[in-house]
Amino acid sequence: MKSEYNNIEVDLSSADNVFCDSVDAINWAYDAGLNTKSIIKTNSPALAWEKNKNVFRLDSKWDINQMKQFQSTIGDLSKAVFDSVKTINGVFHEEALCVSMVTVEFQRLLFKASCLTRDDVSNPVLFIRVEGDGGPNGNNMNPPWDRIFKDNKKFNIITYQQEKEWNVLNTESVPWYRKIRVAGVETLIYRILLKITNFLPKNLFKKKVFVYRENELVIEVATKLALRGVKINSIRSGKKSKLEKSDSFFLIKNKIDSIIRKRVKDWVIPEIASRCEQIFFENLEKRINLFFENRAKWNEAVDQIRVEKGVLLTNHPSGVQGYAITSLCREKKVPVITAQHGVTPEISKYYDEIEYGSDPNTCDCYLAYNETSANIAQNSHFSIGKSFVAGISLRHLRMSSTGRAANKIFPLVYISTNIYKGNLGPFISALTDYDRSIKEKELIEKVFSRLSYNVRYKTYPEDNRRYPDVDPVFNIVDCLPNVELFIDKVDMRYLYGEHRIVMTSRATSTLGWAIMSKKPVVFINWKENSPLTSEAESFFEKGLFLFNDDECDFHERLRYFLSKPIFEIERLWGLKKKDRQDMVNHLFSAYSSDAGKRSARMIINNFLT
Repeated sequence: MKSEYNNIEVDLSSADNVFCDSVDAINWAYDAGLNTKSIIKTNSPALAWEKNKNVFRLDSKWDINQMKQFQSTIGDLSKAVFDSVKTINGVFHEEALCVSMVTVEFQRLLFKASCLTRDDVSNPVLFIRVEGDGGPNGNNMNPPWDRIFKDNKKFNIITYQQEKEWNVLNTESVPWYRKIRVAGVETLIYRILLKITNFLPKNLFKKKVFVYRENELVIEVATKLALRGVKINSIRSGKKSKLEKSDSFFLIKNKIDSIIRKRVKDWVIPEIASRCEQIFFENLEKRINLFFENRAKWNEAVDQIRVEKGVLLTNHPSGVQGYAITSLCREKKVPVITAQHGVTPEISKYYDEIEYGSDPNTCDCYLAYNETSANIAQNSHFSIGKSFVAGISLRHLRMSSTGRAANKIFPLVYISTNIYKGNLGPFISALTDYDRSIKEKELIEKVFSRLSYNVRYKTYPEDNRRYPDVDPVFNIVDCLPNVELFIDKVDMRYLYGEHRIVMTSRATSTLGWAIMSKKPVVFINWKENSPLTSEAESFFEKGLFLFNDDECDFHERLRYFLSKPIFEIERLWGLKKKDRQDMVNHLFSAYSSDAGKRSARMIINNFLT
């Protein structure tokens, strides 16, 4: 078989050192002549679960303390890089955010590189990569070994073509009445008005709002604005204008080179340190160029907003394109209003890792669900905007009217948030992907399998594929008679009416929807994996059913509680009503209605006068 790396013939039978993250790919290679005694090195949970004594976990060298040290320093690293770049004259604020973003994303590659030994980078290596559908962001199923091993002349690549289908989040299986119930009348009005106003004369409206990205609160606010005589428009990129390209990359490189060099030196062997630095700056140059390409692409659209004296209303304007648009808006004095898209900063202990993406970093005003979110966002190290407490969206509030499941097949639903890091996700954890899979496996075997009633295991609707193989946890679930493996890529908001008890874990935005359903919520606080802040933990202890995984007899205590009659759990939930309202007010929504109306009034009074 010919190597795709250097076009030479590869004798699979003599390949001793194989890097691969797919069970199917390894089995294919065995059929093609790979020696069954070859050492297989991987970060894939699925391969690590295989009963193959020759499979070696690359991340096995990491313990929780090392992972904590690595993860806990990412936030400070992103701030140090940002502060250094900001001292360069002429560099955009959003351009500096781009550098922080690339720095944080680079930690995934650095982690993979840190798993390598001197033998790995000097001896012959065969990399079996997987080609296949990886989702909207393309194929990200393979570690970047081809980039890291570039200087190893004994490195070879062969490719396994995967034929597995991959689906993304959709509503095809959701009945139309559920869609309407969740979306609400404001969404229908919004869609109609977007179409109608395009045919009306521009001078008919004195006040205009332009929507870049949508979310639940953006749609609600835009609808309320439209009903008060404000024209709402969606914007699209135009032709590239002659926007001067910056040569700032070289200035940035010189400014942060020592910071990146130290970070790399702290975690990888000297033999590949310079290569890792080179990869970082290759990534950075591409992103900086893309930032300016997007500025050119969106310049005309932002000019239109400026000429028409409008406001940009958007969901989470992070990423290169979002940074480009908001930098143009700041330059042309176009107000930017962003709306919170999920409860996370209020409850996540490890939020500082992704703080560079906080909404007030790129806007004039941030519409927050609650005071806690408003304060965290406004006080972000990167912030330039102010916060306004609007309350949570109507879609969230409608979760409480999804129906009462009195006699359903699955009284308990476990909403899994077990999505692996792979080559895409942030760390926000002190556990490797393998360790995460073991935690999930133990929960299923020691708790769910021992309950006397049926449980639905709702998988995370992952859009972008982390690993080629099916999560091995799913195979465990699939074998249990009382646990249903629900793998349809349907958002949980359409399913609350089918269950009486909701259970989830990890400090993610999933919890906001669960709490607003007003059904009893059981929450697992994994202390090493997206854990709660100490403040959130204190509120959760009183307001919902909280179980910390580091407590004695965790699984037994959880199983004992879930074994109570469902009506008893519902009764105990009712006793927490007052404490739960305090929790909701502080961490979820400051108001019980009118977020759109409240925000629309503020925008008209402050930005559309």
